[in-house]
Amino acid sequence: MKVIRGMIMDKIKQFTITRVKMKGFKAFKEEKEVHLGNTTYIYGANGQGKTSIADAIAYAFCGVSFWGEKSTERLMSKGESQMCVEVDFVNKDGELFNLIRRKNGSTTTVTLNGHQMTQTNLVNIFAEKDIFLSLVNPIYFIEKIASDGRELLQKLLPPISQEEILSKLSELSRDLLEKESLLEPEYYIKNKRDELKATDEQEMYLSGQLALLEEQLEANSVTKNKLETNIKTLKAKIASVMEKQFAGIDVENIKQQYNAAKKSSSNDEILALEKKRMEIQNKQYVSKFAGEGNKTEAELKAVHSEYNRLYKKATGIRPGVPCPTCTHSLTDAEFNTVKKEIIQELNNLKAKGVKLKSQLDDIVKLDTKAKEQFLQYQADDLKKVEEEIKAVKSSTTADIDKLRDILTYGNFSEEQVNKLEAMKAELYSDETDLRAMRSDDELQKMIESVKLQIKDNDVSRQFIKYLIAAANEYAVKRAEIMLTPLKMKQASIKLFEVVKSTGELKGTFKFAYDGKDYRWLSTSERIKAGLEVANLLKRLTGLAYPTFIDNAESINTNFIRPYGQTIFAFVKKCALTIQEPAYTSKEAA
Repeated sequence: MKVIRGMIMDKIKQFTITRVKMKGFKAFKEEKEVHLGNTTYIYGANGQGKTSIADAIAYAFCGVSFWGEKSTERLMSKGESQMCVEVDFVNKDGELFNLIRRKNGSTTTVTLNGHQMTQTNLVNIFAEKDIFLSLVNPIYFIEKIASDGRELLQKLLPPISQEEILSKLSELSRDLLEKESLLEPEYYIKNKRDELKATDEQEMYLSGQLALLEEQLEANSVTKNKLETNIKTLKAKIASVMEKQFAGIDVENIKQQYNAAKKSSSNDEILALEKKRMEIQNKQYVSKFAGEGNKTEAELKAVHSEYNRLYKKATGIRPGVPCPTCTHSLTDAEFNTVKKEIIQELNNLKAKGVKLKSQLDDIVKLDTKAKEQFLQYQADDLKKVEEEIKAVKSSTTADIDKLRDILTYGNFSEEQVNKLEAMKAELYSDETDLRAMRSDDELQKMIESVKLQIKDNDVSRQFIKYLIAAANEYAVKRAEIMLTPLKMKQASIKLFEVVKSTGELKGTFKFAYDGKDYRWLSTSERIKAGLEVANLLKRLTGLAYPTFIDNAESINTNFIRPYGQTIFAFVKKCALTIQEPAYTSKEAA
């Protein structure tokens, strides 16, 4: 056995359990150790721990119960917070192994021969959970895996080459499929059915095209004669009507008048008026009060400046403080005199400023009124010149419209002209249809081309049908060869069945024993059927693992014994009893 960094690398394909020790595990709250032989009989009443031993084996190797439940809470003895299962087993070479799985609260640890293991490690050494439990629990595969067993079995079945299957087919099918890829016959047939459906749709399309072309060919000469006759009639009518439309009208002279009228719409009179309008729009208001206003505003600013200067000077004068002008220190009497003079001068400046402000406000009001009057005169002048332009243009436009009507309608009313245009439109449509018409020869060539396409499509459809039939034969033969390893004595598994309407295979999963559906089997028949399946799986996987048969009292006669170690559990009104047979494993074999 190779061990690298604590990892056992070799696959263990066969082993026999010699000892199982449990503590805190289901019925075994206290430590319990049982020894097992190549064939072991376990007796006991319900609740004594027979199934607990089966659960312990499954838990040690897979971390689940005998029936595969992922939750392990019910495996722990009531009132306990930890449990442990220890299993001793030997492989086919007689090497001894010790597997321990402990759970303490939410923490689980696994060791094999003292090496720390993960569940993935164990799967690599033994087998995935479903296979392991199907070998240990003979009823697990049918009752727990159910329809998923189809996929599992297909993985276990030996691969079959396409050449091997083709060699079993008829010569025609073999020739048809020799260069086809048939790794998945069902997928291949589905694709071919899609192709067949496409040929059916193509046939419908081509049939419609053929019918349309043949109809066109049949009606071609009639339609052509009808169009030519109608075109000739329309041309004559239109010529006759147009001759009356402009009878007595000098069209060339009217055109000259029309062009002259259009040209006069931009004559010198309109140009002069437009120039006048631009001059009025561009004229700007010039204030006659600007000079006087600027002068008054300058005087007002000078008064404000002088007032502020004098006020600042007055606030700096105090009795006993040197005068800022003459540096003479003022007495109280001098301070009062100076203060009175300054106040008088400030009052005079304030009165002057109020007067100037009033004068400036009057000037602004006069200027605003003058500007408003200017803008009103400007708007009135613009309105007047625009009315003059409109009048000139209106006169010219009326002449243009009148001349245009003569060129358009001539002697006709609008209704008569509309009828004439309708005839012209009909003539254009007929001439277009006539030009677009295919000749009889061209139509005949198109008909022959479509017929050839229909023939080619028929050939393709028939060939696809042959391929589908051959692929069905291939799928059936493949299923026969593939399912050969699944043959058992009385049990049977069906993974495919033929659809009567199409002859195709469809996937299924049906299990029977002695010809009866599994659902209607008795407990005895179910166990016997499960034992045959367990042996089948051992043969397919090459794994000879122990088999634990619960309720073994149901099959005490006429059953196929599984390969490898067998543990029988019988319901009997007694305490838990473990018994090995008196004969040796060699004699049992």
